[in-house]
Amino acid sequence: MRHTLLLTALVLLTVSCRSQVPATPIPATPPATQQPKQPPSVPQVIGTVELPISTVPRLSGQALTFREGDVTFTSLSAATVQTDAAYTYIRARFEVKNNSATAFNNLTLVAVARSGNVGGTAVKSVSDLGGAGVADQAGVVTQMTPLHSVTVGTGGNLTLVSGAEDFQAFTPAEVDALKSQAGWSAQYGAQDLPLNYGFVARSGSSRTIAAQGGTGTVNVVIRLPRGTTTVYNFVLNFAFVDQDTTRVTRSVLPSETQQAASARLSALSVNTGGEVMTIGEAVTTPTAGRSDVTVSDLNVTSTQATSVWDTAVWDAAVWR
Repeated sequence: MRHTLLLTALVLLTVSCRSQVPATPIPATPPATQQPKQPPSVPQVIGTVELPISTVPRLSGQALTFREGDVTFTSLSAATVQTDAAYTYIRARFEVKNNSATAFNNLTLVAVARSGNVGGTAVKSVSDLGGAGVADQAGVVTQMTPLHSVTVGTGGNLTLVSGAEDFQAFTPAEVDALKSQAGWSAQYGAQDLPLNYGFVARSGSSRTIAAQGGTGTVNVVIRLPRGTTTVYNFVLNFAFVDQDTTRVTRSVLPSETQQAASARLSALSVNTGGEVMTIGEAVTTPTAGRSDVTVSDLNVTSTQATSVWDTAVWDAAVWR
């Protein structure tokens, strides 16, 4: 117990100290005459951030705030934990503040498997993982899967939390395109790889975060095998990007129809246009008035070519 408290204190102290260190500025993107403008559907790299996911309430006087370039991230509370018979669902909420002179359209955290991370995932470091021993932590981490915010009901039934469905998936081509951008190469090396999932921020009933002080909220939600405790402390690597086209990703757990996902676009004031992303299955009936996007698998690690999440076995937690 004393060892766990010491590790937790060290993580919080590191976070507190880090918030005082000025972020490394990202070089300005060359003029359009030197670098062709990316098409609107390609996310544009703004910066990077390491966010702690912790169930330990922050200590008095320790503001978990991270100023990264033109964006400030602030932890709103300790992460919450729900469990069913087999899994733990962790939800961490962050305020996002736009310090720039330009509004953000769809500010999104993209998971990054940085060289040296645990198990080739977006997890940078771990101090507590539901009671898992040090020797077992890498195996547990590679079984983490991102989700929308959910409520675990009787018998383990899951329901989406309205207004907090922030999980976002990308195509491999979209995340590959990030690596050619100046904002990426300024912060990452050749061994650092973007994964094709993340979490998108919103401001009220809109995805637009106003310039010069506008704020929004992003929910980071992870499911992993149920531990022996509900104490979790780990750090996730993200690049944050902006994108012109508003997209919602259909929920896999619980299962969501194209029509329901399209309705979520309408709730974001996108009455026409926008994109509906589907993971793991073909779209047979186009969504009226929307663009349908599909991706076969969700990559949650970078170290093994076969370590992809197949949605046909998502709920069974079987890896191939």
